[in-house]
Amino acid sequence: AVNEGPEALYKRGHELFNSGRYAESRAAFSALLKSYPTDKLANNARYWIGESYYSERAFESALKFFEEVAGKYPHDNKTPDSLLKAGLSYIELNNNDKARETLERLIKLYPRSEAAEKAKKTLNKISKK
Repeated sequence: AVNEGPEALYKRGHELFNSGRYAESRAAFSALLKSYPTDKLANNARYWIGESYYSERAFESALKFFEEVAGKYPHDNKTPDSLLKAGLSYIELNNNDKARETLERLIKLYPRSEAAEKAKKTLNKISKK
């Protein structure tokens, strides 16, 4: 639909993502970003585009979106998760130094987040290697 509002696009993107239709979900989220770049849902859309690439193991593309979320919106609710996913993407790309740096940044900036807990566990794993 041409005149879909941001909520409708977001909902559609999310439904497509959940049913494993990643390319189609990206299209809905991208449409939201293009038409409503300043909407409060724009950053979440960016995060889910990253997640869709991550789910397809396209880690380079995923990283771009996770880094963007964390860089542009440091106080957003999706930033801790984005940093976590960026760290995990770096691990998948065999860049443990960058992964460590990203996960440590997450723990420092958002010590009480659920993502920080996961980051600590991940750091323990990669430190043993």
